[in-house]
Amino acid sequence: MNLLLEFLLAACYFLFATLPGIAWLILLFYIKSPSVDAKVNNDPSEGLEVLTVVSQHFFWVLLTLTTWWVAWAYQSTLSAPLGFVGLASVFYAAALLIPLLLVFWFSATKSSKPRWRTCSHQLMQFAASESARGLAIRLGQVLLLQFAVFLGWSFLRKYNPELLSLEKFMDYGFIESIRNYVAVPPIDPFLSGYGINYYYLGHWLSALRSASIYKFPIAAYHFEMSFILSQLFIGVFVLVRYCFRRLRANDISRTSPMNYSAAVVAFLGACFVSFGGNAHLFYHFIKFPSKAYWFPTATRLIPASIHEFPLYSFVVNDLHAHVLAITQNISLITLFLLGAFNVKEVAKSWSKRPLLYSCLWACVQAMIFAYGAASHSWDLPTWGVLLFFLTWITTKSIKHTFLMSLMAAFCSVFLTFPFMETFFPIPKGFAWVSADMRSPLPEWLGVWSLHLIFIVILLSHSRNQIKRLTPSVLIQNPEYLGLSVLVLWGVLLIAIPEIVYVKDIYSSHPRANTMFKFTYLSWMLLGVALSVLLGHYLLSPFERLSSTKKMVVQSTLALVVVAIALAGSFGYTFLAIRSQVVRPQSQMNDINSNTPQSLKFPGEWAIVEYLKSNSLPTDVIAAAAGDSYSTMGIVSVFSGRAPIITWKVHEWLWRGGLSAELSYFCKNKRLPCPDAADTITRRYNDVETIYTSNDCQTVLQTLKRYSVRYIVLGMQEQTKYKADQHRMAAFGMTVAFISNDAILFEVPKDYSGCGE
Repeated sequence: MNLLLEFLLAACYFLFATLPGIAWLILLFYIKSPSVDAKVNNDPSEGLEVLTVVSQHFFWVLLTLTTWWVAWAYQSTLSAPLGFVGLASVFYAAALLIPLLLVFWFSATKSSKPRWRTCSHQLMQFAASESARGLAIRLGQVLLLQFAVFLGWSFLRKYNPELLSLEKFMDYGFIESIRNYVAVPPIDPFLSGYGINYYYLGHWLSALRSASIYKFPIAAYHFEMSFILSQLFIGVFVLVRYCFRRLRANDISRTSPMNYSAAVVAFLGACFVSFGGNAHLFYHFIKFPSKAYWFPTATRLIPASIHEFPLYSFVVNDLHAHVLAITQNISLITLFLLGAFNVKEVAKSWSKRPLLYSCLWACVQAMIFAYGAASHSWDLPTWGVLLFFLTWITTKSIKHTFLMSLMAAFCSVFLTFPFMETFFPIPKGFAWVSADMRSPLPEWLGVWSLHLIFIVILLSHSRNQIKRLTPSVLIQNPEYLGLSVLVLWGVLLIAIPEIVYVKDIYSSHPRANTMFKFTYLSWMLLGVALSVLLGHYLLSPFERLSSTKKMVVQSTLALVVVAIALAGSFGYTFLAIRSQVVRPQSQMNDINSNTPQSLKFPGEWAIVEYLKSNSLPTDVIAAAAGDSYSTMGIVSVFSGRAPIITWKVHEWLWRGGLSAELSYFCKNKRLPCPDAADTITRRYNDVETIYTSNDCQTVLQTLKRYSVRYIVLGMQEQTKYKADQHRMAAFGMTVAFISNDAILFEVPKDYSGCGE
């Protein structure tokens, strides 16, 4: 694949992902614009670029929920899947056309003149207005910066496009399963006969976006990671810039403005949140100065815990649920701060039409909660609290806020019905953190000392201003109120895993998941809020003529400390990318390259290509049953054909135990439901029976139990089970495909006995 084709694929993916959201944003601007003759000094487009990521995200949330519900309803009534590419194309086209039709309708109804002529005149006048041009320039700048990040990371990924390690294997399997067969729930790529029992709606969204380049699935996976990174970067950039400008606009003592300060603060904030590392690099070189640095340790420094951050996810390339939730989190941070900053204006409009605004806001919250519950439910407590707080400061009524929250919760339960109908909750309750489980102080500082330094600088440098921020003053200054709430909640998310945790199957790492999910979101909350507040307070002395020399010196010293902290953070970035992405010995590959997979497993990869062209998406295969994070199941993952069982620990987590009866999960009727005695342990034993037993009848009964259509006999099966192709042939299995010592046997449909 040449560079030009890869660039065209990247552009196609990016435009497919961004244009509908931008179309809806333009519609919003057109409706809100008071006059097509608006001047630049009163430009209604000012600050509207902040909604760019929000509009992109909420378009895809609506599209995902719509296609999800259509697929569920169609499957429930007709018991047949929809073609995913066709389904995506229809809704995507509708999403592009609806804003244009609404603009046409609004234009045509503004006058009693003939509609076509009026509409043409209105649209031409709108397009030629200064405010429309201002919006176009702002959106163009935002999209160009976002595309640059998207294209840059996609280019780096060409040096290491493999998908065999960590949980990339699982994430790609989820997306491939959804692409191959649109059903609710999607087929579990590790367990035949059952649907995915995980937060899969984010993977549904990824499969939906990948419809734009359906023939290039591996490239689509990498583009999805790059697109999420670009949304994170541009989302933080425009939000920090907007908040910084708002604080500056309210600072009446500022008399000497710095023209580029907002852009610099926004850029550094976006780089820190998106590309920055934690304080582990400092910790390592202080404690182990002569030891080689290994970047994953930064996410496992605290014993028996996980404390990842966005950059690590993008470096290891795991498209997991918490990564797919990044765009939602940045969009909701934006929504929260926009609501808090403009609470007076919103409250004024709300008081004029309370019923309408209450219903609309309840519906928006319901959509947020519904999507979050089915994509990454760990973030729901945060958004429940923040949206409740935002509603309360807007309505000034606890009773009204409770009613709207209850309405939103009720509607979200309805919206998530296709998910909750077949979902088995994974958490096992709550437990208190014992003293011996708490984080040791040196290791805790090795993770969070950068944020601690930023908070200490902020508190010490602005202590006089903070003393004046009483509750009544905060209410009158909603900018400080919104940012302060984000900082406090971010700190609380770090503290919660030191007090209580959610129980799961990992007894040796009991609070790892709780710390992981909460601190991942905390990184974004603190990153946005601290970037704005630090930039505002540290740069203010340089912009005020009334500033004393002492204030300037203090700010200079504080900026030096911040610069050193950022240098350590970005030093981690360099080492991580060099270790995992652009290694010194790595060669540039195609973005859609299957080379890492095909070189390591040439025979299995040939079988994958054969199955994708010559089998049904619902066909079940027998293949080596491996542990989690192994490559056993490569044929299933990349072909979208489910195996009897693989990835034991993950299925153990999702199904409630190795000996738990799987019949509980058999609510998806598109495949035959196994018997009540079906368990993960039994399946592992049955796979071994298929490959090792010399009893033909036993093997046949086992194959029938799981409706197996194909048997894979590749390098992994031969190594683990010492399987023999002659034994399969003696049992009457026919060779469907053979390549590089890997054989695919087909179980004849009319095969009813042995020795026939």
